[in-house]
Amino acid sequence: MNVLLVLFALGGLAVSSYIYSKKRRHERLVCLMHKNCDTVVHSRYSALLFGIPNEVLGMIYFGLVAVVAVTVLLGFSSIGIFQLVPALVVIGGVAAGFSVVLIFIQAKILREWCDYCLISAAASIIIFLVELASV
Repeated sequence: MNVLLVLFALGGLAVSSYIYSKKRRHERLVCLMHKNCDTVVHSRYSALLFGIPNEVLGMIYFGLVAVVAVTVLLGFSSIGIFQLVPALVVIGGVAAGFSVVLIFIQAKILREWCDYCLISAAASIIIFLVELASV
């Protein structure tokens, strides 16, 4: 369980960091699906929660999951996995729900897709499912 959490959290962290880096440097995102990722990442929906950019929220979330999973995996956690799992499941559920909302926005409102956003959303949903399976 923890190895999967670490892998998907690091993948999500990498994608979120990449988007953040490109936006900070005002560089164009090159999408693999030949869509316009910039339309999505610069839309009015790119900072839905308290004006914090979605990629920053992603970096915080994925970083938290990675740190907790590595801590438990290496046995550094003094409280144990069974006490951490419920909190991770709740946070993961919120993140997965937020990801579903963002996918809906891409599909129905913006009608444009961002590869990196979809990868990040998939990582969030998979993390939640892995956490849920461990309960």
